Amino acid sequence: MAGSSEALSLMPYNSSKNPRSRWLDLNVCTALVIFLGVLFFLGLACNTENTKRKELEAKGRYHRGVLALDEGKVGVAEREFRVVLEMDPTHGGARNKLASVLIEKSHQQSDRRSVLVGEAISLLKKSIELDQGSTWARKELARLYRHNGYLKEALQLCEELVALNSKDVQGYICLAQVAEED
Repeated sequence: MAGSSEALSLMPYNSSKNPRSRWLDLNVCTALVIFLGVLFFLGLACNTENTKRKELEAKGRYHRGVLALDEGKVGVAEREFRVVLEMDPTHGGARNKLASVLIEKSHQQSDRRSVLVGEAISLLKKSIELDQGSTWARKELARLYRHNGYLKEALQLCEELVALNSKDVQGYICLAQVAEED
């Protein structure tokens, strides 16, 4: 074994003695690499196609949810937005619409501190986390906090609204509303 490449070789023949077999080894390796490359790219193409299909389905379900809301079918809308979020947890529109639906349902039940409100708060916080510039989510969360007596949290969000865009009157209205409650 000392210095012998034959002992370590996995090939049944010594390619250094037969140049033609070395050429065959290279062709087999090249063909194998090409074959594996083709399989890899086919796998990527399938994944891309599945991703596009999933995005289209999520988009369709989101629009069905919006349409259901317009028709007053709150339960259908809620289900559609939940499915969209299962398919795409980063879908901001579905998250915000679902939060709106939950807030509306909590108002209909006259239960300010319900599980619905807690879930809406979580959804709005996630929207702000994923989109730091989201003024809508901040406004809604501030309103929700204000209506539920969390004035310190509401005030902080209103101040963030003003800091994000000092020319947007909504931040100042938000501050005034919190000051009224205090």
